[in-house]
Amino acid sequence: MAERLCELNPRQTTALLWGCAILLHQPHAALQKLTKNFKANDIAGLSNFGPGQLATFGWALSVLQQQDTPLFWLVWAEICRRPRASFSKKAVHMQLHQVALEANTAGVDIALYDKQGLLEAAKLEWDNEIVNKRSKQGSYYARDILTTVIGLGLHHIEEDASAGYAVDVSLPHLKIAIEADGPSHRSRNTRQPLGPTIMKQRHLQAAGWQLITIAHDDWDSLQGRSAKLQYLQEKVGDLLA
Repeated sequence: MAERLCELNPRQTTALLWGCAILLHQPHAALQKLTKNFKANDIAGLSNFGPGQLATFGWALSVLQQQDTPLFWLVWAEICRRPRASFSKKAVHMQLHQVALEANTAGVDIALYDKQGLLEAAKLEWDNEIVNKRSKQGSYYARDILTTVIGLGLHHIEEDASAGYAVDVSLPHLKIAIEADGPSHRSRNTRQPLGPTIMKQRHLQAAGWQLITIAHDDWDSLQGRSAKLQYLQEKVGDLLA
């Protein structure tokens, strides 16, 4: 794969890295090759990448925890070089804010190079999206887990956004976040959480939250309300032990 990177255009390069991030696959050789090529400008430089492609590039590197690397700094420098107005789409702001969250988690100061307030604009868009998400109905699994939490008599908040993410159900007094991992959160083949799900978990843990993640098929295997109550009670108890 690394040997053929010179044949890829910006869209294809971005799609490749996006796919690696989703599957949490570390393409070490490809990342080294990209770093070398961009430094030498042997292939189409980062100046040929569109704003959305740059945001996805930086986001993918963040998911893969590649922020404190020469390649990330090349991408971030190009992002900061562009006019702030070129990063106007909501999806782009969502990605850039997650880049900032990952940088904060990793102890990397990227705000120092943001002279145009791009990260501030991205955070504002993110916060607005979180508020909008709270007004939407959760998945079947999230609603069923919420019903079970209510059955346990625990103080809770549905779609809690206090941690900077919308959490399906939180137990705020215990600082426990309960997340329903539906089919879109895990690989169908390995059942392992996908890259964006893992990154969200990192950010919540960095904010001091303990996590209970419940895979949809594990939840489906529980027969009856009493089994679900016991399952969730044990999960909470394990964190408090």
